[in-house]
Amino acid sequence: MSRYLLDTNIFIEAHQRYYPFDIRPDFWDWLERKHEKGFVFSIKEVYDELRFSEDELSEWAEKMSMRKFFKEAGDVATINKVEELRSWADTEKFTKEAGGKFYDSADIFLVAYAKAHDFIVVTNEVYGENIKRKVKIPNACKFIGVEYVNTFQLLRKVGGARSVTARYLQTLKELTGSEGSEDNYAYRGQENADWEVESGALRRFNKTNPSVKKPDPSEEVFISYHEKELLEPARMNRYGVEEGYELSDLELLAKLQHRGAATCLIDFTRNFFVAMWFACQPHKEKGKEKNGKIFILNTSDEKNFRSLEGEDLEKKVRPILTFQTRDETTSQASWWYWSPHGLDQRIIKQDSLFIFGQQKIENTLLQEIEIPNKHKNEILKEIERSVDITERALFKDLQGFAESHGPDKPLPPGYRDAKYYL
Repeated sequence: MSRYLLDTNIFIEAHQRYYPFDIRPDFWDWLERKHEKGFVFSIKEVYDELRFSEDELSEWAEKMSMRKFFKEAGDVATINKVEELRSWADTEKFTKEAGGKFYDSADIFLVAYAKAHDFIVVTNEVYGENIKRKVKIPNACKFIGVEYVNTFQLLRKVGGARSVTARYLQTLKELTGSEGSEDNYAYRGQENADWEVESGALRRFNKTNPSVKKPDPSEEVFISYHEKELLEPARMNRYGVEEGYELSDLELLAKLQHRGAATCLIDFTRNFFVAMWFACQPHKEKGKEKNGKIFILNTSDEKNFRSLEGEDLEKKVRPILTFQTRDETTSQASWWYWSPHGLDQRIIKQDSLFIFGQQKIENTLLQEIEIPNKHKNEILKEIERSVDITERALFKDLQGFAESHGPDKPLPPGYRDAKYYL
C-alpha cells in the first residue's frame, strides 16, 4: 500500500483557492478518512507552518495533530537523509538565499522523511531544470529517489472525486507510463486539433504562397531565411545584445520566437499541465469551438532526437540546422532538442523546450491526446486551482502582463458585478 506525505502548499492552496472549508468541506473530510485508513500523512514541521494562521485551516491542523496525522521527523534515518540533501544542495550551487531557506524549511524534512520511511511526496510544485534561486521539492525528490505527485494525481491514486484533468493524466500514463513531468517526454498543446505540428517559419512560407499547396522550401532557402531575414537584421538593430552579452544565433532566435517571430523552433514543454493549458485555449472556426490536442514526443529516442548542449550551442544556425556539429558522424538523428533555461521569465515559467532541425514533425514520432471542446473550460479551472497555471503565470514578463490585461481579456470576477458600473 502506497502512503503519501503532504507538503504545506497542498493545505494552504486548497484552503485559500479551491477547497475552502465553507464551500468544499468534503475535501477535508476525504483527507481525514484517507488518514484513518493509513494513506495520507504529513510531518510536524508542516504543522508548525500551519498552526499560526488563526483560521479554519489552523483549527483543522490542530485537530489532526491530535490524531497523529503529523509525523515526527527527528529520527536518525530522517536526519541522515537531511544531511544528504544539504550536501546535494551545496554541490548544485543554489544561491545562498535559496540554500538557507531550504535548510530551515519543512521541505527538506518532508523529502528526507519520505525517503527514510518509503512515502510518496504530494506537492503542487513543479520540477524546474537548472533553477538556482529556489530549491524545489520535485528537484530534491528526483535527486534522492522519492516519487512525487500533485493533488490531482493523489485523488486519482488514492480514490476521490475524479476530475476531468485526472482522466487525461490517466490517458497519458497509459500511453507513455509518464506522470507528466519526466525528462524523457516533451509536450505541445494546440487549441485546434486539426493543426499539424510544424515550425512557425514553415507556416509563414505557406501563408506567403497560398496558391501552392503545402510549399516545402529547400534546406538552403529555409536556412537563408533565418540568416538574412531574421538574424542579420536583428543584430543590426542590436537585438542580439543583452546586458553587454552577445547572444548566440539560437539564443537570439529563442528571444525572437517568444516575441512572435516565425522561426525554425517548435515550442514544446517538459510540463504536461502547461501543454494542457495551451490545448484548452478557445478557438472557433465557422462559429464552432474546436477540439484541442496535446502532442507527445519521446526525446530519449536517440535514433531521432539529440540534445544540443555545450560548445554546439555557440555555433551559427547553418551548421546546427545541417547537423554539422562535433559528433555528426555518430548519429543519424534529424531533430535537436534544447532547453533554453535562464533566457527570460516566460521561457522559465513555461518550462520551455525547443524542437528543431526539420520543418515539420512526422506523425510517426508523435503520440496524441485529443481534448473535446466541452472539457476545455473545466480543465482550465482545475489546473488553475491545483497547479496555478494561468495566462499571467505563464507569460510572466512585461509583454505578457500587458497582453493579459488587454481589451479582449475578461475582467477578474469581482469587477464583473453590476455595482462597478453604477
